[in-house]
Amino acid sequence: MLVAPTVKVGGLEYQMGPGDIINTNETPVTVALDAIYTYLGPELAQGDIYRTLMSAGRADVFCSANQLIDALRGSINQITPPSNELYGIQPSRSVQLAWPANLMPFGPGSSFRRIITATTAFALAMAAPAAGAGLTLAAAPYDQTTVAASSWREFVFQILNSSPAITISCSQVNATKPLTINNAQIDLANQVTPGMSAFGTNIAANSKVASVNRDTGVITLDTNVTATIAVNAISFTPTVVVQGLRGGPK
Repeated sequence: MLVAPTVKVGGLEYQMGPGDIINTNETPVTVALDAIYTYLGPELAQGDIYRTLMSAGRADVFCSANQLIDALRGSINQITPPSNELYGIQPSRSVQLAWPANLMPFGPGSSFRRIITATTAFALAMAAPAAGAGLTLAAAPYDQTTVAASSWREFVFQILNSSPAITISCSQVNATKPLTINNAQIDLANQVTPGMSAFGTNIAANSKVASVNRDTGVITLDTNVTATIAVNAISFTPTVVVQGLRGGPK
Protein backbone atom coordinates (compact mmCIF):
# COMPACT_ATOMS: atom_id res chain seq x y z
CA MET A 1 0.00 0.00 0.00
CA LEU A 2 1.26 3.46 -0.90
CA VAL A 3 0.62 5.85 1.98
CA ALA A 4 1.14 9.55 2.51
CA PRO A 5 1.91 10.81 6.04
CA THR A 6 0.04 13.72 7.57
CA VAL A 7 1.46 16.47 9.74
CA LYS A 8 -0.07 18.65 12.45
CA VAL A 9 0.60 22.35 12.89
CA GLY A 10 -1.28 23.61 15.92
CA GLY A 11 -4.81 22.28 15.51
CA LEU A 12 -4.52 21.86 11.74
CA GLU A 13 -3.74 18.47 10.18
CA TYR A 14 -2.88 18.11 6.51
CA GLN A 15 -1.14 15.73 4.12
CA MET A 16 2.63 16.08 4.06
CA GLY A 17 3.93 17.61 0.86
CA PRO A 18 7.10 18.90 -0.84
CA GLY A 19 9.02 21.25 1.42
CA ASP A 20 7.70 19.80 4.68
CA ILE A 21 10.49 18.51 6.93
CA ILE A 22 10.04 15.80 9.55
CA ASN A 23 11.24 16.85 13.00
CA THR A 24 13.32 13.87 14.15
CA ASN A 25 14.83 15.53 17.26
CA GLU A 26 18.15 13.80 16.59
CA THR A 27 21.49 15.08 17.92
CA PRO A 28 24.77 13.51 16.69
CA VAL A 29 26.86 11.76 19.34
CA THR A 30 30.67 11.85 19.37
CA VAL A 31 32.52 9.03 21.13
CA ALA A 32 36.12 10.19 21.59
CA LEU A 33 37.99 7.24 23.12
CA ASP A 34 41.10 5.28 22.14
CA ALA A 35 39.79 1.99 23.55
CA ILE A 36 36.90 -0.45 23.15
CA TYR A 37 33.64 1.26 24.02
CA THR A 38 30.20 -0.01 25.07
CA TYR A 39 27.47 2.28 23.76
CA LEU A 40 24.87 3.56 26.21
CA GLY A 41 21.15 3.31 25.52
CA PRO A 42 20.68 7.11 25.54
CA GLU A 43 23.51 7.51 23.00
CA LEU A 44 21.86 5.12 20.54
CA ALA A 45 18.49 6.76 21.15
CA GLN A 46 19.87 10.26 20.64
CA GLY A 47 21.26 10.13 17.11
CA ASP A 48 23.99 9.03 14.69
CA ILE A 49 27.40 8.27 16.20
CA TYR A 50 30.85 9.54 15.23
CA ARG A 51 33.73 7.40 16.55
CA THR A 52 36.95 9.36 16.97
CA LEU A 53 40.47 9.10 18.44
CA MET A 54 41.05 5.42 17.52
CA SER A 55 44.74 4.61 17.05
CA ALA A 56 43.95 0.99 16.08
CA GLY A 57 41.00 -1.16 15.06
CA ARG A 58 38.40 -1.52 17.80
CA ALA A 59 35.48 -3.87 18.57
CA ASP A 60 32.82 -1.71 20.18
CA VAL A 61 29.78 -3.24 21.87
CA PHE A 62 26.09 -2.38 21.73
CA CYS A 63 24.17 -2.00 25.01
CA SER A 64 21.63 -4.52 26.30
CA ALA A 65 18.11 -4.63 24.89
CA ASN A 66 16.66 -3.47 28.21
CA GLN A 67 18.97 -0.43 28.38
CA LEU A 68 18.03 0.52 24.82
CA ILE A 69 14.29 0.14 25.43
CA ASP A 70 14.55 2.22 28.62
CA ALA A 71 16.22 5.01 26.67
CA LEU A 72 13.74 4.91 23.78
CA ARG A 73 10.83 4.89 26.21
CA GLY A 74 12.18 7.91 28.06
CA SER A 75 9.97 10.48 26.34
CA ILE A 76 6.77 8.60 27.18
CA ASN A 77 7.73 7.22 30.59
CA GLN A 78 9.40 10.05 32.44
CA ILE A 79 11.50 9.36 35.50
CA THR A 80 9.89 12.22 37.41
CA PRO A 81 6.11 12.58 36.87
CA PRO A 82 4.78 16.09 36.31
CA SER A 83 3.02 17.94 39.11
CA ASN A 84 -0.52 16.80 39.84
CA GLU A 85 -1.48 20.47 39.72
CA LEU A 86 -1.30 20.21 35.95
CA TYR A 87 -4.18 17.74 35.98
CA GLY A 88 -7.04 19.60 37.60
CA ILE A 89 -8.14 20.26 41.15
CA GLN A 90 -7.65 16.80 42.64
CA PRO A 91 -3.97 16.63 43.62
CA SER A 92 -4.58 13.48 45.65
CA ARG A 93 -4.78 11.52 42.39
CA SER A 94 -1.32 10.46 41.29
CA VAL A 95 -0.27 10.90 37.69
CA GLN A 96 0.61 7.48 36.26
CA LEU A 97 3.01 7.71 33.35
CA ALA A 98 4.59 4.28 33.60
CA TRP A 99 3.57 1.70 31.03
CA PRO A 100 1.96 -1.40 32.55
CA ALA A 101 4.61 -4.12 32.70
CA ASN A 102 2.57 -6.52 30.57
CA LEU A 103 2.27 -4.05 27.70
CA MET A 104 4.94 -3.26 25.16
CA PRO A 105 5.47 0.46 24.50
CA PHE A 106 6.78 -0.42 21.03
CA GLY A 107 4.95 -2.98 18.94
CA PRO A 108 6.83 -6.06 17.69
CA GLY A 109 8.65 -5.17 14.49
CA SER A 110 9.19 -1.50 15.39
CA SER A 111 12.55 -0.25 14.17
CA PHE A 112 14.83 2.74 13.85
CA ARG A 113 18.12 3.40 12.05
CA ARG A 114 21.47 4.79 13.11
CA ILE A 115 24.63 5.58 11.14
CA ILE A 116 27.97 4.91 12.86
CA THR A 117 31.02 6.59 11.35
CA ALA A 118 34.66 5.64 11.95
CA THR A 119 36.38 9.00 11.50
CA THR A 120 39.95 7.64 11.69
CA ALA A 121 41.96 5.33 9.42
CA PHE A 122 41.06 2.24 11.46
CA ALA A 123 38.12 -0.15 11.17
CA LEU A 124 35.42 -0.47 13.79
CA ALA A 125 33.85 -3.91 14.38
CA MET A 126 30.49 -3.74 16.14
CA ALA A 127 29.63 -6.57 18.53
CA ALA A 128 26.62 -7.75 20.53
CA PRO A 129 26.75 -7.64 24.35
CA ALA A 130 27.32 -10.80 26.38
CA ALA A 131 24.75 -13.58 26.31
CA GLY A 132 21.75 -12.72 28.43
CA ALA A 133 21.45 -9.13 27.25
CA GLY A 134 18.61 -9.71 24.76
CA LEU A 135 20.33 -7.82 21.91
CA THR A 136 21.81 -9.90 19.09
CA LEU A 137 23.26 -9.31 15.63
CA ALA A 138 21.32 -10.49 12.59
CA ALA A 139 22.41 -13.46 10.51
CA ALA A 140 23.55 -13.24 6.89
CA PRO A 141 22.95 -11.35 4.67
CA TYR A 142 22.30 -8.64 7.30
CA ASP A 143 25.44 -9.35 9.30
CA GLN A 144 27.58 -6.56 7.81
CA THR A 145 28.57 -5.03 11.14
CA THR A 146 32.09 -3.77 10.44
CA VAL A 147 32.57 -0.07 9.79
CA ALA A 148 35.54 0.27 7.45
CA ALA A 149 38.31 2.76 8.14
CA SER A 150 37.24 6.35 7.45
CA SER A 151 33.78 5.10 6.52
CA TRP A 152 30.20 4.82 7.76
CA ARG A 153 27.63 2.06 8.03
CA GLU A 154 23.89 2.17 8.60
CA PHE A 155 22.34 -0.11 11.24
CA VAL A 156 18.70 -1.08 11.72
CA PHE A 157 17.57 -1.79 15.29
CA GLN A 158 14.53 -4.07 15.10
CA ILE A 159 12.49 -4.36 18.29
CA LEU A 160 10.83 -7.77 18.49
CA ASN A 161 9.71 -7.34 22.11
CA SER A 162 9.88 -4.28 24.37
CA SER A 163 8.55 -5.54 27.74
CA PRO A 164 10.79 -4.60 30.71
CA ALA A 165 13.32 -7.19 31.90
CA ILE A 166 12.42 -9.30 34.91
CA THR A 167 13.85 -12.34 36.73
CA ILE A 168 11.45 -15.04 37.97
CA SER A 169 11.96 -18.25 39.94
CA CYS A 170 10.64 -21.22 37.91
CA SER A 171 10.76 -25.00 37.78
CA GLN A 172 11.53 -26.92 34.58
CA VAL A 173 11.54 -30.48 33.30
CA ASN A 174 14.24 -31.76 30.96
CA ALA A 175 13.42 -31.89 27.23
CA THR A 176 10.19 -29.90 27.62
CA LYS A 177 9.27 -26.30 26.88
CA PRO A 178 7.06 -25.17 29.83
CA LEU A 179 8.45 -23.25 32.79
CA THR A 180 6.26 -23.20 35.91
CA ILE A 181 6.52 -20.11 38.08
CA ASN A 182 7.01 -20.89 41.78
CA ASN A 183 3.80 -20.11 43.70
CA ALA A 184 5.17 -17.12 45.61
CA GLN A 185 5.84 -15.30 42.34
CA ILE A 186 2.91 -16.43 40.21
CA ASP A 187 1.61 -12.85 39.87
CA LEU A 188 4.76 -12.00 37.95
CA ALA A 189 3.38 -13.95 35.00
CA ASN A 190 1.58 -10.72 34.12
CA GLN A 191 4.96 -9.15 33.35
CA VAL A 192 6.05 -11.73 30.78
CA THR A 193 4.97 -11.42 27.14
CA PRO A 194 5.49 -13.58 24.04
CA GLY A 195 8.69 -12.75 22.20
CA MET A 196 10.78 -11.98 25.28
CA SER A 197 14.22 -13.60 25.37
CA ALA A 198 14.79 -16.17 28.15
CA PHE A 199 18.11 -16.86 29.89
CA GLY A 200 19.08 -19.15 32.75
CA THR A 201 20.79 -22.38 33.75
CA ASN A 202 20.05 -25.10 31.18
CA ILE A 203 17.95 -22.76 29.06
CA ALA A 204 18.91 -23.20 25.42
CA ALA A 205 20.60 -20.34 23.60
CA ASN A 206 18.29 -17.96 21.71
CA SER A 207 15.20 -19.16 23.61
CA LYS A 208 12.11 -16.97 23.33
CA VAL A 209 8.76 -16.96 25.13
CA ALA A 210 6.14 -18.61 22.91
CA SER A 211 3.12 -18.18 25.21
CA VAL A 212 2.10 -17.31 28.78
CA ASN A 213 -0.76 -18.77 30.82
CA ARG A 214 -1.30 -16.15 33.51
CA ASP A 215 -3.89 -18.27 35.33
CA THR A 216 -1.59 -21.24 35.90
CA GLY A 217 1.72 -19.38 35.89
CA VAL A 218 3.13 -21.46 33.03
CA ILE A 219 5.51 -19.82 30.56
CA THR A 220 6.14 -21.88 27.43
CA LEU A 221 9.38 -21.40 25.52
CA ASP A 222 10.02 -22.06 21.84
CA THR A 223 12.87 -24.48 22.66
CA ASN A 224 13.29 -27.37 25.09
CA VAL A 225 15.21 -26.90 28.33
CA THR A 226 18.20 -29.19 28.79
CA ALA A 227 17.85 -30.30 32.42
CA THR A 228 15.31 -30.72 35.22
CA ILE A 229 15.61 -28.01 37.87
CA ALA A 230 13.18 -27.41 40.75
CA VAL A 231 14.13 -23.79 41.42
CA ASN A 232 15.79 -21.87 38.62
CA ALA A 233 16.14 -18.07 38.28
CA ILE A 234 15.09 -17.26 34.71
CA SER A 235 15.74 -13.82 33.24
CA PHE A 236 13.28 -12.51 30.67
CA THR A 237 14.40 -9.52 28.62
CA PRO A 238 13.25 -7.44 25.67
CA THR A 239 14.40 -8.75 22.28
CA VAL A 240 16.29 -6.54 19.82
CA VAL A 241 18.07 -7.61 16.63
CA VAL A 242 20.61 -5.29 14.97
CA GLN A 243 21.06 -5.52 11.21
CA GLY A 244 24.04 -4.02 9.37
CA LEU A 245 23.12 -2.52 6.01
CA ARG A 246 24.81 -0.23 3.52
CA GLY A 247 28.00 1.69 4.10
CA GLY A 248 30.53 3.85 2.33
CA PRO A 249 33.43 6.29 2.70
CA LYS A 250 32.80 9.33 4.84
